[in-house]
Amino acid sequence: MKRLALALSAMATVLGAPAFAEPLPRQATLGVAIAPSPKADGALVQTIRWPDAARAFGLKSGDVIVSVNGVATPSPTKLVEALAGKTAGAPAKVEVLRDGRARTLTGTLAGRPPEVFANGAVKLSAVPFEGGQLREFLVTPPGGAKGPVLFIIQGYTCDSVETTTPDSSHRLLIDGLLKRGISTYRVEKPGAGDSRGGKPCRDIDYETELRAFQAGYKSLIEAHGVSPDRIFMLGHSLGGIEAPVMASRGPAPRGVAVYGTVARNWYDYMLDVFRYQGFVGRGGDPAEGEALSESLRAPLAKVYLDGRSPDAVAAEDPAAGKVLRDVLGWTGGDQIFNRHYRFWAQLSTRPMLAPWKDTKSDVLIVFGENDLAALDDRDHRLIVDVVNHYRPGTARFVPVPGIGHGMRYEPRRAVPGVETPSGAFNSDLITIFGDWIETTMKSPPVADRPTPTATAAAKG
Repeated sequence: MKRLALALSAMATVLGAPAFAEPLPRQATLGVAIAPSPKADGALVQTIRWPDAARAFGLKSGDVIVSVNGVATPSPTKLVEALAGKTAGAPAKVEVLRDGRARTLTGTLAGRPPEVFANGAVKLSAVPFEGGQLREFLVTPPGGAKGPVLFIIQGYTCDSVETTTPDSSHRLLIDGLLKRGISTYRVEKPGAGDSRGGKPCRDIDYETELRAFQAGYKSLIEAHGVSPDRIFMLGHSLGGIEAPVMASRGPAPRGVAVYGTVARNWYDYMLDVFRYQGFVGRGGDPAEGEALSESLRAPLAKVYLDGRSPDAVAAEDPAAGKVLRDVLGWTGGDQIFNRHYRFWAQLSTRPMLAPWKDTKSDVLIVFGENDLAALDDRDHRLIVDVVNHYRPGTARFVPVPGIGHGMRYEPRRAVPGVETPSGAFNSDLITIFGDWIETTMKSPPVADRPTPTATAAAKG
């Protein structure tokens, strides 16, 4: 995230939480965009995103935040964790390095400013979930959610789904769909954004995350009054695994789309990432990639397939522990890639194709041809073939040239030693998803259509 520009409009409103849930306070913010610090352990303040929030502490660009209320923040992730659970109005003490000198800044935390869309209204409310609440966002055209609604399901990270950065891919997609009269819905993961209660996102397992998304789906239907035959799901990245699971459990949405996902066992996928990604994305030595992947096979199986904690694996086999540290960046404890190891263990033992068998919806599979996270288009094409095996003609594949995992233009192969940032969002995706939603709404739901066998019998 780089900066904030609120697009104000007479049409844009932020509504309070409905009666079905207590209002959630806004998540606290320091009002800054942060990055890893190259000179010291801390979170570097790149820019001031929300001046009022940053001014409360006197923060400036170039400051390195090293602690909040005595909790060390050696990285941006740790700073986000230090602020988790804190709400607007709470006092705080922030230790920073400024021009190489330590400073202590005190002030009152501000709440994160709400999303504003020039083409519609944002409804903030809350979903009760396992003793806590999840923040949800329903973004509608000025007249409300009278037409189709796209439920956007994000990937594996615990980042907030709130899109206050003007050039966020999801924000630009939402804004483009609003112009076509299409509403969108998102729900935070437990412990992310404004969500309160229960374990933080990084400590939950995969099944808990699934239940949270299902709670959001139920809220969209029951609390917001949107019938499933007007709901479409878009699973981005790992969300493309969760969307068909939710759809297969029902009630069936009108359509399911995925972008940048996988259809192979997650353990196998991770081995392939280490085997091929360096070669495909950076021109690395393919034989070295193969050797790296093989070195990870046994240690990763103990965690991902056997469900053992990394600490237990390392205690039993120090060499395996070294591989987990050197290759996966494990630093001790229960976290791998900033998620609990049980999250990955449950995901790695989940069938990937079976949910598509029971997804009684139209399906759209979109692949960015420069998506190095997805590696290549094989899994995407496989999903189409599987869906059409069970329900012929209900799934289609759309490749999009030039774009990567973040729905933005980027090269297929980076130049070694040269940073290659992602480019602009590909607005063709607005057309691709919008046309598919509008076309699908003109046909009967998949569950109501006669099967090819029944149609042939009727003609006979």
